[in-house]
Amino acid sequence: MMRRALLAAAVLALASCSDDGISPTTNRAPEILSIVVTPDTLVVGETASVAITASDADGDAMMASAVASHGTVRLEAPVDETAAAGTTGQRRMRWHGTFTAISAGEDQTRVTVGDGHSSSMGFVSAPRVVASAVASPTATPTPPTVRLEAVGDWRCHAHPDERYTCRLEYTATATDYNTIGWGGCCAGSSGTTGTCVLTALGANNTCQVEVAGRGGSASASAVATGQNDRPRLDFLGPWPPLSCGAEATFSFRVVDDQLKGSVPSSQRGGGRGWVSGTRCAFVRTTVDNAAADGYVDLHVTVRVTSGPYGEYCIAEAAWTDPWDETGRNSAGNPPPACP
Repeated sequence: MMRRALLAAAVLALASCSDDGISPTTNRAPEILSIVVTPDTLVVGETASVAITASDADGDAMMASAVASHGTVRLEAPVDETAAAGTTGQRRMRWHGTFTAISAGEDQTRVTVGDGHSSSMGFVSAPRVVASAVASPTATPTPPTVRLEAVGDWRCHAHPDERYTCRLEYTATATDYNTIGWGGCCAGSSGTTGTCVLTALGANNTCQVEVAGRGGSASASAVATGQNDRPRLDFLGPWPPLSCGAEATFSFRVVDDQLKGSVPSSQRGGGRGWVSGTRCAFVRTTVDNAAADGYVDLHVTVRVTSGPYGEYCIAEAAWTDPWDETGRNSAGNPPPACP
């Protein structure tokens, strides 16, 4: 509902008359300076404030009254503003009151101000009284939006132990929302940044975000891919002596992230050994340092077989991590000629 005040100074209809036959040259009628009704539109039963200002050039005290067709007007005792106005020889007075709407229609607030000798009349075309309030159109809330983007790469090396795995970050850019929540591998995140902890391989990890506002809800998701590193096998040395019919052990250190942390043995992977070449036979494979953090030692034991010098005995070693990535290495020498 539009609320505005109407200043009546420009629209006052003024009239004066002599109440006691005194010549206008002897007494000057009061001048109504303003009539203000605020607000200018009312519902039946509501009230508006009325303010009237008048002056008298002869310095006489003034009285005021006000009437309306669609409401009642009650004025309070006047306030003498002569000193504040700083007018010499004139008197200035202000009345405050209330307009109470009793019926619908376009009204006029009519005012009469007199000084006991003559009077002036004026009016303002206000207020407008309506039977019931006109509801303001309700704005339709804007639906929220959200966009999810990876901060940097969306792939990283995964690990079943959260202390050693990688973490991917995602930023949510949203509009027209009040709340935000994270799910999937980003569950537990807060604010507009989601953190995805990858403990499994592949693209089956999804960071999810949802926002909600007065206009509804919106969601977005992004794939987080866990990658795997191949185990590395380093030959430890030294080269074992190769003697006819004797056993020799070749040792390899297996370095792999899957060997870090509190990972069950069933999830740490496993190794195997075999031989290539014609001068030795495979005997066994053993593993030690299994409790080490990040590595194990894999030993491949062979037995030298008969044959001429120049043919090799080669020990082969491999380690397959729990996610089926295999690292390999080999080491060997030509044994002496054996009958």
